Amino acid sequence: MSCSMPSSSIFTEPIMNNSGDPTESLENLLVQLENNGYESIPSFRIYLAAKPFIEKFEVNADVNQLDKFCRYLTWSLDQEKPEHSYIACGFQKKHLIAWIEHIKCISVNCLSSMSKLKPELQTDSKSLSIFLNTVVSLTCMRTWRITKHEQYKQLETGINNLTNNVYSYMITEGQFYESINELLQAGFTRPGKIFFTRTNLHALATLSNKSLLDSRFVTDLLLTKYVIYVISIPAYVHYVHSLCPDGLPDTLFSVLIDFLAVEGNLENCLIGKEICFIFSLLANLTDFGQYFPDLAEQIHPKFLNVLLKLLRFCEEELNISKKSHWHPILGWVSAPISLPYLNTVAVVRGQIEALWKPVYIQVCMAERKFYRTFDLPKPSAFSLRPNTFGLLPKTFGRKR
Repeated sequence: MSCSMPSSSIFTEPIMNNSGDPTESLENLLVQLENNGYESIPSFRIYLAAKPFIEKFEVNADVNQLDKFCRYLTWSLDQEKPEHSYIACGFQKKHLIAWIEHIKCISVNCLSSMSKLKPELQTDSKSLSIFLNTVVSLTCMRTWRITKHEQYKQLETGINNLTNNVYSYMITEGQFYESINELLQAGFTRPGKIFFTRTNLHALATLSNKSLLDSRFVTDLLLTKYVIYVISIPAYVHYVHSLCPDGLPDTLFSVLIDFLAVEGNLENCLIGKEICFIFSLLANLTDFGQYFPDLAEQIHPKFLNVLLKLLRFCEEELNISKKSHWHPILGWVSAPISLPYLNTVAVVRGQIEALWKPVYIQVCMAERKFYRTFDLPKPSAFSLRPNTFGLLPKTFGRKR
């Protein structure tokens, strides 16, 4: 996935001194930068030394060095002078293709490194901020200061295509949603507390949403991954809305419901999933809907059908005869309860209780009127057995 740049004289003539020993150690150069300042070494020398490091990067061995390199990289993106801008390294025509691949690899390496961090540790939390900042910067042209220079205005279209290609590569080749899932699970592991700063959680939410809100990226596969790896994480919607509500835009809610309402899509997301997963997805979608009551009412046939399906899946699971694990909300279930689910029980309970709030009562009571008004057939495939609406009240009424 390469990015075509406009032809320009700046590609034929080097914009910086190409001196630099390809055998230089990135580790040694980073030490020099720390001792003498980031402006002490031209960015092209750093690029030459960083190429082999990024190509051979190993998460378990090189995270600390990647952290130091990314600190320099994000600094360089904010520089207007070509000799200090890492972006300008790609303005030389003979290096363009290799540089683009290099930038893609940096984003994927940051992603894989983030998934192994423990956000509750202060050092890891700082590294998370650095890696997130790097990924966001590499996928957003607005953060590249050199593009504001009049000399490079003509490159704006090409650079914008490049950032889109970097993001596209990351979400298709870099196990993007799987890595985000590992990191979010690690940050939500203790009851009543999360280990993300507002900035970090906002960056994670925004990166996760971006592919779904842009027609250039969105596919059914990515939507399925988002449902499986993000929106089904216990209490995810509650935490994001509490810390950074703009990380959950109303357009995302519409996109998700439109996708899940299509016959077969929800079922595909639930293949092989246990009741805790289904219940968390139900809780998050319920929570999401209450933040946009007008929108929930507008799309309520689709939204209601998705909720009814999830309730039905929960009911079917609870009717399984062999149950040996105690779920604090649902009672006895067949599958073991993992730590993230146990530690978010109080929040998930509050999310589910939103089903008894006026917005949902109004949506449910309006169902008959809606189908009668628009002369639509009742979706019998989504109908619940008579005792389904009694399922959750009965569960909440149990002694704990």
